[in-house]
Amino acid sequence: MELDAHRKDNAYSPVTTKRRAGRLIPAERGYGMNNMTTEQNVYQKHGYRNRREYLLDLATEYGQHPATVYALANNLGKKEDFDGLVNALEDIEM
Repeated sequence: MELDAHRKDNAYSPVTTKRRAGRLIPAERGYGMNNMTTEQNVYQKHGYRNRREYLLDLATEYGQHPATVYALANNLGKKEDFDGLVNALEDIEM
């Protein structure tokens, strides 16, 4: 990742920036990094460290290969992880 060599306060470090359309954008503007915290909190509230751990648990619970669960989860979207994805896995199990 490119760093702005003219800035001494390190405001454009790799930790605080995101590349968008060829430009470096500070993370404080809401691009990227803040979304991760919200996503993690949803899974943590259900007792999982992150989405990956949740999906692996679903694969084990429903006797499916993890790749199958990941494919379903990606097709349905994150908003369906606790509803539509579970229903789809129940339908496969039948």
